[in-house]
Amino acid sequence: MQDIEEKAQAGSLLSSDLFNEYLYLWKYARGDEGPREYLVSVIGTEQGLSELLRSYITKTSLVFEGWIEKPEAGEHSELRVQPLEDFGLVDETRARAEVLFHEHPEWLSDDDRSLLRAFISYYLPGKGA
Repeated sequence: MQDIEEKAQAGSLLSSDLFNEYLYLWKYARGDEGPREYLVSVIGTEQGLSELLRSYITKTSLVFEGWIEKPEAGEHSELRVQPLEDFGLVDETRARAEVLFHEHPEWLSDDDRSLLRAFISYYLPGKGA
């Protein structure tokens, strides 16, 4: 458990294979607060949301099980991010994604824009997600 918290503090948790599983282990061991605060801090950093989405489509158990594929540029796709739902962070994350998508900072790559578009598309208000 301490290892997970140390990785989160060091900023290396998202680069760990199966990082989503670590979030749930952390939750079951110590409650929602730690992993939720970690996700809030990631989303709040300049490039954190993009990093989270990239890691989600490359490092989670869902990827290894074949449930998630990378959205391609120009493709109409949707990206559901279950941990954000489970930790009650969908609305604020969607708002952050919309800001990044429309402001288009210079560091935001085309792949990042595709991920943001797919994420926003899945969580459009009124869709029931």
